[in-house]
Amino acid sequence: MYTLSNVVTGEICIRHGFKGENAFFVTPEFEPDTICRYVDNVLAQPQTDTCLAGWVDVLGEQHDVFLYLAEKSSRDANALPHNAETIKKLYLS
Repeated sequence: MYTLSNVVTGEICIRHGFKGENAFFVTPEFEPDTICRYVDNVLAQPQTDTCLAGWVDVLGEQHDVFLYLAEKSSRDANALPHNAETIKKLYLS
């Protein structure tokens, strides 16, 4: 079990070789609006092209994990729009 919340993001970054900033926020429930606003702010930075975001809830042996990759620009014509409604639909599916 993690004793520090930001260890989760640090472990993901180390394991996959991600560079740059990372953040971990503690909220009582899944907040797609907050996630969307934060990711939009991150992607607005000139040096950022991609952002890994999501929600992790762990209680004992129960795990609820949702991660997604948001890109500043996508070459895929079928890419989903980055907005709170899309995030919520992906999380619930």
